[in-house]
Amino acid sequence: ARAASAALQGGEGLSLRDGSHRLRVLPATMNPAKAAADAQDVDAAAATATAAAAAATATAAATATAAETHAVMVPGLPVDVTKEELEAACKAFGEVAGIRVRRRQKRKKAYAFVTFAEARSASAALQGGEGLSLRDGSHRLRVKPAVSKTGKAAVDAQDVDAAAAATATATAAAAATATGTAIAAAAAEIYVGNIPNDLSREKLAEAFARYGRVHSARVISATPGKSFGFVTFEDPEVAEAAVARANRVLKVGDRHVVVGKSVMKSKPKKTHTNAA
Repeated sequence: ARAASAALQGGEGLSLRDGSHRLRVLPATMNPAKAAADAQDVDAAAATATAAAAAATATAAATATAAETHAVMVPGLPVDVTKEELEAACKAFGEVAGIRVRRRQKRKKAYAFVTFAEARSASAALQGGEGLSLRDGSHRLRVKPAVSKTGKAAVDAQDVDAAAAATATATAAAAATATGTAIAAAAAEIYVGNIPNDLSREKLAEAFARYGRVHSARVISATPGKSFGFVTFEDPEVAEAAVARANRVLKVGDRHVVVGKSVMKSKPKKTHTNAA
């Protein structure tokens, strides 16, 4: 700007072609309408860039959230455990998208991160994973939420194959477009533990119908003699009331059931599962 001001003040002394052509310097005025149009173009470009950045941030957040809710951690494993063994044990809760095993040779122990194709399967594993075992029952499994110290999913996405990554991305996209529906459905779902192993989904729904209208019910048999289920009501308030009134009070078959809010929505695989 300072150089332009100097040119305006002293431009009369300039010339071209050995002084044969004297120069005049004038302020560079612009048509107001054109100036406004240019400003709008700049604003539009800036808005587009901002929207693109916001979309990228939202996509990254949705993907991270999906990865976290799809994964569980299985600690205290034998150091020689294989992915095949873990998949065979965990597939009772749903399709397994990927497994990462970390070994501690000095301690002769290992732990693993299991990523399910659906969040509901991870929820089922967290609720009923204590009934799982390896090697003909010689090693009992523990299942914990797979969350790192920073609060992000403790899953190495690079170790998941391309098909699993595609599944997780598709699930994240679907979750981003139906967040309200998913939250409402999850609020209306309860976990039911300590149920008879031969209980049908119809009998489970019938037992909880006394609290309100039941939308669906399903029973999961993790291991022989140990079953649990999920009941989804049409109204989230009814679900809360059922948890408060039925926990360790309601008797289903010959057992008093354990009732709690479902961690997240889940849809287990058909293996060992009766789904509504």
